[in-house]
Amino acid sequence: MQGIIGGIQYFFFTEKDIFVPKVAVSFLDNKFLYAILTSSAINVIIIIICQATEASYRRNQAELKAKEIELLHSEAQKKLLVQQLHPHFLFNALSVLKSLIGENTAQAEEYTVKLADFLRYSVQSRQNEVVTLADELRFVNDFVALQKVRFENSFMYVVALSDEVLKHNVPIFALQTLVENAFKHNYFTVQKPLIIKISCHDNSITIWNNKMPVKTADLTQTGLANLNIRYELIAGKGIEINEGTDFFEVRIPLINS
Repeated sequence: MQGIIGGIQYFFFTEKDIFVPKVAVSFLDNKFLYAILTSSAINVIIIIICQATEASYRRNQAELKAKEIELLHSEAQKKLLVQQLHPHFLFNALSVLKSLIGENTAQAEEYTVKLADFLRYSVQSRQNEVVTLADELRFVNDFVALQKVRFENSFMYVVALSDEVLKHNVPIFALQTLVENAFKHNYFTVQKPLIIKISCHDNSITIWNNKMPVKTADLTQTGLANLNIRYELIAGKGIEINEGTDFFEVRIPLINS
């Protein structure tokens, strides 16, 4: 028995025969090491992909948030610009009404009724940044009717626009601002009437008037600056102003509906 055991020990543990088990262990070790390295590499790649995906997501979220903030800022700017028009117009309208009350009670009453209709549209539409040209033109016609009460036959108002053009959009109060400026910045009489023309050329609306400037008028052009900024915010381009010795015109781009 001892001889058998001794033979087994010799077979497994002598230097001569230990060679086979060493090769087997080395092979197993290499496979185990390869598996560890492969698994580690895959894990590293997965981690890198996850981190890159997360970074991309955060970057996209940050860009989206920035765009939302920019849009909100833009919307706030447009609303503020529209709101700035109301005190300016109301001051002028109430000044006219005050003067009419002292001069002609009947005219003052007619002016008050027309002013109420005008302000009703103004309040109802102020939440809109753009309106159809047809709606804006009706609004301007009401404004002109107000001026007719005051100035009677000392001005001419001509509109040459097709039904197709009226379907396009413009920023709210765009035409009204420009027509109001014509009345505000000129001195006119029955003998030398103010002429206002509204027409369409090259996908733009042209508001033209003959120029007879009021020497003492406040010519800060706040209304034009306001309108230009609103156009840049809404349409990405501003208005075009052309002026000569005897005329003044503004061209505003039409906005597709």
